[in-house]
Amino acid sequence: MTSESDGDPIKWTLSLKEVEGKLTAICGTADGEKPAKNVTFADGVLKFVTHYEDDDYGITLKPNGNKLEGTWEGDGNSGKTYGFKN
Repeated sequence: MTSESDGDPIKWTLSLKEVEGKLTAICGTADGEKPAKNVTFADGVLKFVTHYEDDDYGITLKPNGNKLEGTWEGDGNSGKTYGFKN
């Protein structure tokens, strides 16, 4: 995954799993992995909240072929987020 901002793009990973009928997400950066909160998938839209550098960020993604595309918002900022499915 890549999240674009006014500065350098931020690279991160997203791992999705279904555990006991519930969708879970793990977000990873160079600083390690953390579970996402409030993970939902409805009407073809994946939403969750992840913690990065002392702030929570909302992520909204839609599948588009082998790609995930969407937006992030938090800490008074927002931008594009995208990545490819493995």
